[in-house]
Amino acid sequence: MPAVPRLGVLAGALVIAALVFFFLPGLLGFGGGEQATATPSPSAFPSASAAPTPTPEPTPIVYVIKKGDTLSKVASAHGITLEQLLAANKDIKNPNRITEGQEITIPAPEPDVPEDFGGSAEPSAEPS
Repeated sequence: MPAVPRLGVLAGALVIAALVFFFLPGLLGFGGGEQATATPSPSAFPSASAAPTPTPEPTPIVYVIKKGDTLSKVASAHGITLEQLLAANKDIKNPNRITEGQEITIPAPEPDVPEDFGGSAEPSAEPS
């Protein structure tokens, strides 16, 4: 029988030991990990989604009347009508009599909601 170099014997022993250590835990039924399973493919069914977060209600502002202010100036500066401002401040009996330093409530402006959602304009009868 031919002489096998010592390095070849060590390399062969190393390969055999690696194979034993690799397969032995699976053969003995232990190994400390879960068996790898295939990932399920995405289903064609829609998944349940969370409801969208509701938009919080706008908060009113407390405004302190300054010298030279009028209720109509304050209302237009905040993007509301004088009627909306008076409706939010029921304690104002005479809108022409406000005093410097008086606190009033500025209601949040109502959002502009379009009457017609989506769609496009009707096409013209004559092409241009």
